[in-house]
Amino acid sequence: MLVEGPSDEFLYERLVSKDQCIILTASSRENIEGALVELSASHVAGVLGLVDRDYDEVNDQDYEKNIIRTEENDLEMTIICSPALDAVLKAYGSTIKISKIETATEKKVRDILFECAAVIGAVRVLSKGNELNFRFAGMRWRFNASTNVEIDVDRQYNQILARSDTVVGWDLTRLKKEAEVVLISAESVKNLCRGHDVVRVLARALRKMLGSDSQFDSEDRVINLEKSLRLAYSLEYFRKSNIYSRIIRWEEHSGFQVFVSGASAGVDGKV
Repeated sequence: MLVEGPSDEFLYERLVSKDQCIILTASSRENIEGALVELSASHVAGVLGLVDRDYDEVNDQDYEKNIIRTEENDLEMTIICSPALDAVLKAYGSTIKISKIETATEKKVRDILFECAAVIGAVRVLSKGNELNFRFAGMRWRFNASTNVEIDVDRQYNQILARSDTVVGWDLTRLKKEAEVVLISAESVKNLCRGHDVVRVLARALRKMLGSDSQFDSEDRVINLEKSLRLAYSLEYFRKSNIYSRIIRWEEHSGFQVFVSGASAGVDGKV
């Protein structure tokens, strides 16, 4: 099994049959896809690649090509869409504050987080669709106030533009206009979200809006919050995901085994 990085390996290694399946990290989706092309051409069987969808369309028959894409944009989003988020909110948030914000907005916390993160997700969609190569890695997050998680759009977009100074023909006015079109056109704001962006917004929310815990409110410490979400993601949740069902179909199609039986997948059921 080829996965993109160490965090994916950490998630999957407790699911597979160690006697029949070896997990290798390939550092990127492109490396996995390239390796599968080479292996297929050489008629090497029994290799499965697991990659993030990353705004692509999902083909239910991809497993026949020995590749499976996440249903959401990435594995973190798959976890966030599961009850693992509720477990983390219970551990680090305030029940009173969460109830108050959900009552006032008539929205679930998960949906609030998606709406905020989608502001950045829309720019990611534009960047990929227009091959703009906007630079997002390492950017500082700009919020309108310390008490909420609403993105300061002008400051955030100006920062992205300044960090991507090789992109020609795009200014703040155009970027805001085009991003708004993406947001309005989206079937669901969830489809625009990248997991790390949602976790960054969640980290901010836990500081005041949803709790009083600032331990995750820095870019470095967001990694710890992502780890908490992974630890809260149980085998039960994974078995309800499309990733799991697609791997099962790959097993049936290829004749190779990936998973251990439920009884031997781990005493505590954590993935």
